[in-house]
Amino acid sequence: MVEAKVKKRFLWTGGIILVVTLVIIAVVYGITIKADTKSTKDKITNFETCAQKYPILQTYPEMCKTPDGKSFTKQY
Repeated sequence: MVEAKVKKRFLWTGGIILVVTLVIIAVVYGITIKADTKSTKDKITNFETCAQKYPILQTYPEMCKTPDGKSFTKQY
């Protein structure tokens, strides 16, 4: 009887540790992805760098828009 209680407590403890570990991994992963996305957006400062990552609008002069609303015009 005592042995069954010990096993049950051990399983609960192991489950809680597993859940906490998975939450920590998810949070670290989310922070890493967000930081990487932000650094990519910060690097776009002109038409050429925008056109390498995002589609070019079929306008004259050509324009490129980032998902956050910034737009860049090709200089001739």
